Amino acid sequence: MSTAGRYFSSYRGLREYIESGPYAETLSDWALELESKGYAVKTIGAYVRVARHVTWCLEHQKLRRTDLVLGRLIRFVRGFPRSCGCAFPEAPNSNAQPAMKSFALFLQRIGLAPPARVAPFSDELARYDEYLAEVRGAADDTRKLAAKLLRPALVALMPSARFHRSMLTTERINRYILSIAEAGHVPNSRHVANVLRGFCRYLEAIGRPAPAARSGILGPKLRSRQWSTKALTLPQVRLLLRPLRERTRTAARDFAVLLVLASGGLRRSDLTRLDLDDFDARGSTLRIRKSKSRRGRVVPLPRAAADAILDYVRRYRRATRCAALFLAENHPFDKRVTPAGVSAIVRRAFRRAGIRHVSLGSHVLRHSLATNLVARKVSLKGVADLLGHASIDTTTRYVRVDLGRLRSAARPWPARTRMELHHE
Repeated sequence: MSTAGRYFSSYRGLREYIESGPYAETLSDWALELESKGYAVKTIGAYVRVARHVTWCLEHQKLRRTDLVLGRLIRFVRGFPRSCGCAFPEAPNSNAQPAMKSFALFLQRIGLAPPARVAPFSDELARYDEYLAEVRGAADDTRKLAAKLLRPALVALMPSARFHRSMLTTERINRYILSIAEAGHVPNSRHVANVLRGFCRYLEAIGRPAPAARSGILGPKLRSRQWSTKALTLPQVRLLLRPLRERTRTAARDFAVLLVLASGGLRRSDLTRLDLDDFDARGSTLRIRKSKSRRGRVVPLPRAAADAILDYVRRYRRATRCAALFLAENHPFDKRVTPAGVSAIVRRAFRRAGIRHVSLGSHVLRHSLATNLVARKVSLKGVADLLGHASIDTTTRYVRVDLGRLRSAARPWPARTRMELHHE
């Protein structure tokens, strides 16, 4: 029995179908690689079955070797032909795209697929990403956003696909940003302006300055939001953290995640990087190894949050080789929850609680914790240490006083006293 075949039963000849064909050894080697990476048994079986359909189509010349690139494979598996003629035709399913991402890279490494085309400006983006990580200490999400926005910007500014600093002039950059804003993507144009300023700062730091002045790169101005309006009131926080009625794996994970965000003030990137070893059940603490400020810290948790994590780990967390504390509850099941997954958890909680707010992201819980701690007379230094801020100036943005609340709390000057003072 091959490595790939042992994930399937012999019922109706499924195992024989997986183990047949000239690419059977390739599938077994790929299954071994997935095992070594800690993929769950069900995930490996689902991936191998999708890949077997691709190899069957190769054997019967329904696919060519030139089609074994990621983009074409994903388009192919999204529209699996139900009447392709194989013994076990595949319908489009949620395993198809993640399976092909891994399978395409494996085929490239062993030489069965053509090498991936090198995207333009890959070297420059790789060096800039290293600078953001090592020098600026940028979070993973920040670096991904920079790469996502910077590549199309460089392609638009340098149509020859060759990097020339002389093309990065203030006029050309502002014209590109304006074109994005005029297309109706005003918030995105502000992000692009920030990314291009950061890239010009990087060129200055490495001694290759661009002609564009960073101060001259302008983005459309948006109405600023008062940070204090983002903070939830304590009744709203309690409503948001009501225990979920369902006792399922997803509900237990979501409840633990919400409690950690609300009581520990973690960024979503910090939460996704947590491992099982970072949780101290006896001390009710979480260890943050690396944060946005490039400083590690230990975050104390209330007993309720620690108990919620224990309940999830002991009763609901899947048995997998993945060391992550919080796992994703979709394919593949053996990977840590993503930042987008954390945001989805918070949005579901807002919707379930019926709370309408100016922001439904996970960061609103961090703002709420900081604001409520200051309202309880906790020092700014203590709040900064809990949130992991390198500077108290950053903390003051989180707890900026709302002038509207001050006006409502102000008392009118007594009329009689005003008259007495006037006579005096």
